[in-house]
Amino acid sequence: MDPHGTHCDISPDANEFAVVTKDSRLKVWDALSSQLRSHHVEPNHLAVTYTAMAWGALSSASSSKGKQKKRERESDKALIALGEKKGGVVVWNMATGDIMQQWSGGSKGKEGGHNGPVTGLVFRNTSLFSCGRDGKVIEWNVAGGPPTASWVADKQGLSCLAVNPAGTVLATAYTTIRLWDLSSLQSTLKISGHPSTVQTLAFSPDGLYLLSSAGDRFINLWSTEPGSGVLKVFTCETVPRLLKFNPHADTDTYHFLAVSEGGVVSVWDASPSSRKTGKFYEAQGTVTAKGEHVATRSEDIVSASFSRKDEIIVVVGDLAAPHIHRTSYLRESDNSKIQRTMQISLQPLPQPSSSTPSSSRARPAFEVSGDVRVLGAGDIPVPGLHLTDKKKKKAKKPASDDEEDEENEEAQDGSNGSLPHEPTLQERLAATSSAPVTKHTAQAGSMHTLLAQAIHTSDQDLIERCLTKTNSIRLTVRGLPTKHTIPLINVLVTRLNSKPHAGNEAEWLREVLVQHTAYLMNVPTLVQSLAGLHAVLDARLSTFQDMLKLSGRLDLLLAQSSVTHKRADGEFLNTYTEPDPEEEDEDEDEEDDEDLDDDDDEDEDEDKEGDSEDDLSEIEGLESSEGEGEGDEDLEDE
Repeated sequence: MDPHGTHCDISPDANEFAVVTKDSRLKVWDALSSQLRSHHVEPNHLAVTYTAMAWGALSSASSSKGKQKKRERESDKALIALGEKKGGVVVWNMATGDIMQQWSGGSKGKEGGHNGPVTGLVFRNTSLFSCGRDGKVIEWNVAGGPPTASWVADKQGLSCLAVNPAGTVLATAYTTIRLWDLSSLQSTLKISGHPSTVQTLAFSPDGLYLLSSAGDRFINLWSTEPGSGVLKVFTCETVPRLLKFNPHADTDTYHFLAVSEGGVVSVWDASPSSRKTGKFYEAQGTVTAKGEHVATRSEDIVSASFSRKDEIIVVVGDLAAPHIHRTSYLRESDNSKIQRTMQISLQPLPQPSSSTPSSSRARPAFEVSGDVRVLGAGDIPVPGLHLTDKKKKKAKKPASDDEEDEENEEAQDGSNGSLPHEPTLQERLAATSSAPVTKHTAQAGSMHTLLAQAIHTSDQDLIERCLTKTNSIRLTVRGLPTKHTIPLINVLVTRLNSKPHAGNEAEWLREVLVQHTAYLMNVPTLVQSLAGLHAVLDARLSTFQDMLKLSGRLDLLLAQSSVTHKRADGEFLNTYTEPDPEEEDEDEDEEDDEDLDDDDDEDEDEDKEGDSEDDLSEIEGLESSEGEGEGDEDLEDE
C-alpha cells in the first residue's frame, strides 16, 4: 500500500509494477520502460472495493506428468491476487489477462471466504493464504476448489501476514504477532511488544528474523527463535508502510528497506555484526526523488524493492503515470557499505510509441468509415444557449420561395456531410455568463489535499484560502499527511508574527498539536522544529501578568467612576445622616417614660400574684379544717 492508501507493489522479479486504482481497475506497468503493459477490469468493478494485493507465480510443479516441456514453461505464470472488502478473493493470470480463480466472501454460519474485509494475502507455491478482519486465516488452492484449510488465528482480528521463503512458517499479526507451523497448523511462537495494530511484516531471506511495524516511526527486528525478544529497533522520520529484505544479498548480510509516508526510502544493515541491543538506529541510507525539470510531477516515492544485489528499484510520482527508476545503494569503494544519500533526478517520461502496447485487455483503435458522421462542437449542447426572441420570431415568419430554395440548398449541403452552423465564441461566452453558477463549498475531503499542495508548492494565495475556512478545521488537519505537519506549524507561526490579530491561527495550531501528537512526539528534531512556536508563545505570555494587573486596576477605576455617576444622579446605595441634639433628648425622655411605665406594670402584676397566692392558702386552710371536723364526728358516733 502506498502512503495515500492505494494498493500497489513491484513484482518479485522487479520487471513489473501493479497498482489498483480507486475505481477498482488493475493496471500493470513495465518496470523497464515505465509504459502501461496491461489493464484488467472486472465486469462489476464499480461495485467492488479491493483491500489487499499480492504478487505470486503458478509453479511448474503443479503441472501433471507427461506434459511437454513447453507447456511446463508456460505454466510459470505471474499471478496477482486481490482481496475484497466483502471477503472475496480474485486471482488474475497476467499472461492471459483472465480471472484464474474467484472466491466470494462467506456469510456468518456458512462455509466460504471471510466474513469481512480481507487485510492480507501471500502466496506459497500453489497455495494462497488470506487473512481478514474476522480473525481467520484461509488457505486456498490456486488450481481451484474449496479452501484447503481455515482456522481462527486471533479473535480480535488480523491486519497482515507473511510467509518465510522456505514456505514452512506463517506469521500473522494484529497487536500480537504469532508464528504458525504450516505442517501442523499449530502456533509455535507469540510475540508481544507493539502498542497498536501491526501494519506490515517481512521475513529475512533465511527465515531467521522478522521485521514488523505498527503505525509509528519504529521498526522492530525479532528472532524467530523462542525467548529472544526484540533484537533491534530502527527509526524512520515518518511512519513506514512497506518493509522488504534484499533476497539477493550475500549470506549473513541482512539489508532491508522501508518506504515511509513521507515518500522516502530508508535503507539499513541489520546484520548480526552491526547489531547492538537496546539502541535506536536511524537509517544508514536514504533515497529521495527530485524533479527540477518536471514541475507537475509528484516527488514522493510510492513503492520500492531490491532488483539486484546492489540495486534498488523505486516508483516515483503519480500512480496514473508512474516513473520507475533503478539506483545503486552500495558504495563504489566498498560494496558492503550503504550509501548515505541517494537522489533520483526525475526527467519527462518518453512519449509512448504509436504501436499499441502488448496488453491482455488492449482494444483495437477506432476506425472511421465513410458512412460515419463525425460530431463537432456544434453538436454538443451548451447550457443556457437559446435562440433570441428575434430569431424565434424570424423562425415563425413564413418563408418566401427564394428563402425556401436557400434552405433546401443548405439542407442538401448538410446531407453531403458538412457540419451544421456552430455557435460563435461570443454566443458561447454570453451563454456561459448567463447560465446560473452553482457555488460549491469546499469539503474537508478536498481541503486537506489543497492545503498539502499549497504547503508543498509554497503557494501563499492558496494557503490563505485554505486557512480562512473555519467550518472543517478538525477534519482538514486530521486528513493532512504527517510530513506537512511541521511546515504547517511554521506557516501558522509566520502568520502570527506578521498579523497578530489576523484570524484563527490559534485554532489551527491547537488542532495540529492534538491530531498529530503521536507523530510529533516521535520526531527527533521536534525541539528545533517548534522553536518558533515556543518563541511566539513566550512573547505573548511574558506580558500576561502585567496585563492582568492592568485589568484589575481598570476594574477599580470603572467601579469608582460608576459610584461617582450614581451620586451625581442622586442614587445612593448606603447613606449616613448626622442626628439633631434636641431630637436625641426628646427620644431619651420618651425612652425614660416608657421604662417607668414598664416598672409600674411589673409592680401591679406582682401585687396581683401575691393576692392570688393568699386566697389560695385561705381556701386550703378551710378545706383542711372541715376535714378534721368530719373526722371527729365519726369518732363520736363510734
